[in-house]
Amino acid sequence: AGVLKDGPADRAGIKAGDIMIAIEGEPVFNSSELLNRVAALAPGVTATVTVIRDKKTMDIQIKVGVRPRQV
Repeated sequence: AGVLKDGPADRAGIKAGDIMIAIEGEPVFNSSELLNRVAALAPGVTATVTVIRDKKTMDIQIKVGVRPRQV
């Protein structure tokens, strides 16, 4: 839905509107599953995220960061 400005996804080149379909080659079927998969990755590791952008599938390397606390 959106990309946090200057966050790990933004720095990796993820864009608003990208449809994430896999993390580390494992399919992701909904947003809850996506959040759980990302949360299971250790901060600082590099992961491959597969997205659909403009009807094309692409793999993007992203360095996992620490999610900021909600205030």
